[in-house]
Order: sequence, then structure tokens, then C-alpha cells
Amino acid sequence: MDWKPDVIAAGHGDYFHYSPSKFRKIIKWAKSAEEATKALCPSGDLERDYYGDFGERR
Repeated sequence: MDWKPDVIAAGHGDYFHYSPSKFRKIIKWAKSAEEATKALCPSGDLERDYYGDFGERR
């Protein structure tokens, strides 16, 4: 990683002190969560099956 902030703001009021090892674990978890979600998608297309047309009205 090219950047090393002091603090990470995770949203919804959460924040934590930056730790390279913790951030690598978060990235690894996020990739695993994405793959698990894709595995549940009938077409394998996360954008289409999971997000769908939310926000679009026809």
C-alpha cells in the first residue's frame, strides 16, 4: 500500500487506527465476501443479480 493514514473512518461513526496487517485482513475478508455473494448469483453477474436495477424506475 502506498499510503499510511493515522486513522481510517469506516463510516457510521466507526473509526480505527491504521494498521497495515489489519487493513490487509479487511481487504482479504472483503474479497472473500464478494466471492461468496457472487456464488449465490444465478448468472454469476454480481452487478445484475445482486444490485439489479435499484433506483431505476421504468
